[in-house]
Amino acid sequence: MVAAVLGVTVATVGVAALWFTLEYPGRLAAMITSNGASASPDAQPRSLNSRYLDLGGLHSSVDPTSSVETARADRSKLADRSATRAKPTAKATSTKPKPSPTKASPKPAAAPAPKKAVAEKPAGQPSPVKLADGRPNFQSPFTCGERWRGTTYANHNPEDKKIDFFYQDGETRGRDVRASAPGVVNRILPEIGAIKIYHGDRWYTMYNHMDPILVEVGQKLAQGELVGKAGSVDTGVPHLHYEQIYDADNDDWGSSPAEIVNPIIQEVRYSLSAGDEPIIKSTNNC
Repeated sequence: MVAAVLGVTVATVGVAALWFTLEYPGRLAAMITSNGASASPDAQPRSLNSRYLDLGGLHSSVDPTSSVETARADRSKLADRSATRAKPTAKATSTKPKPSPTKASPKPAAAPAPKKAVAEKPAGQPSPVKLADGRPNFQSPFTCGERWRGTTYANHNPEDKKIDFFYQDGETRGRDVRASAPGVVNRILPEIGAIKIYHGDRWYTMYNHMDPILVEVGQKLAQGELVGKAGSVDTGVPHLHYEQIYDADNDDWGSSPAEIVNPIIQEVRYSLSAGDEPIIKSTNNC
């Protein structure tokens, strides 16, 4: 048992001596030098003159006279070198470029719907003789280029179908009144200064308040032919009263106001109310 205790004691002292030698080489060298000052450095034991360490294949020499700080720095470098060897290699990062997001292209604008073709009268083409409803292509009952103002009033019987014309650019009285389509004089009513012209296919026109009347019953007329002068017969104000009539019952007599219709003048349909005053420029025989 004594031998075992001695063995443990010796081992412990040996480990302590080894630790002291590694941790404080400078202090140990100083102690040895003070105990044997007359000895030369070459006479010192090899273990006190230098120490050799082999850590992972690294051979290093440390001067026993170096400072403690130098030894610690040396050990720190060795530890960093060992850590670097032990550190696993980082996994290579793929350098393949990420595909750039595809930019959305703007949607093309919807193509505009084609416009409906509008029938236009070609330049120089003569006006139609008849319109779609069978009536003649009635023109303004005045001389080409003149402007007349169309009016009506309440209880004109019917007010939306009868038109009273006033000359727009001067005195109405005495202005020429002309046939708005070819026809035959059907009737003359001198008491109201009126004539009625038959144009065929049950269509009539009527012109009132003229003074004088310049045609006779049965007389054939061309479009634009003079039939009278604007006056004030049976009315207090000079003007021309104008109607278009369709013989609906086919009795060879265009009755006014029973068979009067909304007039179409120069291919424009009119349905007037009191206060309406359209200006119509005549194209009769232009």
